[in-house]
Amino acid sequence: MKDYINNSWEPILKANNLDSFEKLWEIKADWFEPPNKRRGGWSGVSRLELANPEGGSLVVFLKRQENHIYKPIRNLIKGAPTFRREMKNIQRFTHFGIPIPDPVFYGERSVNKQIRAILVTASIAPDYRSLEDWSAHWKKEGQPSHADKKLILQTVAESIKKIHKQFLKHGALVSKHIFIKYQPGQAPSVRFIDLEKTRYALLSRRAVFGDLKALSRSLPDIGSVDKSRFYKYYLGTDRLTRENAGLMLKISNALSKKAKKQGS
Repeated sequence: MKDYINNSWEPILKANNLDSFEKLWEIKADWFEPPNKRRGGWSGVSRLELANPEGGSLVVFLKRQENHIYKPIRNLIKGAPTFRREMKNIQRFTHFGIPIPDPVFYGERSVNKQIRAILVTASIAPDYRSLEDWSAHWKKEGQPSHADKKLILQTVAESIKKIHKQFLKHGALVSKHIFIKYQPGQAPSVRFIDLEKTRYALLSRRAVFGDLKALSRSLPDIGSVDKSRFYKYYLGTDRLTRENAGLMLKISNALSKKAKKQGS
């Protein structure tokens, strides 16, 4: 896969002497979170603050990996870096108008038979916070207004629906991977992150079920009223009936069964 550099970010990378794969690979930076060591290699994320030639600074996330591969059908023997799959999903989401952070750079190399890959994305903080963070904040500081909560639920539900309409399964649709920009009284907006596991799902019902089940499991404190409202927005209906409420009931039953197994 050819190197990718976002045109609007290229002068910023050049100003910080980070406009090549080699420079990005060699830069010393603390890990933002512990590296993931599996698949016969490793994969880690660093947070970089870059000087903006126009003044101030900008933050990006630098993701580097080595021998962290998956086996696509077209390359079952050698495999490919998992970041390649994530970059392709970033391109898909952009094409379909599904909101994500801006990609900054992508590249991959084979060095002494070691497969390396780099993916750089723009930070969306502090304007955006994860749904996980917002949920903890609202639990401690108080819920948003009724009108604002409805808007948030509607925006999240309709944004997820955009993914599934394209027969895509996010694959890691949990509250920490959904970011929301929200100010009281203003229309919220959403961004999705962590597309490494996203893939096409020919059976869209299975994709929907898997994603929404994962999301429900990551939001144990959501009330039944908000849950019902979310599903109504997702399904595009004003009323849940026996016919269209099947998805919500199926997910609730699956989570209940899992909780019972874990408790036994």
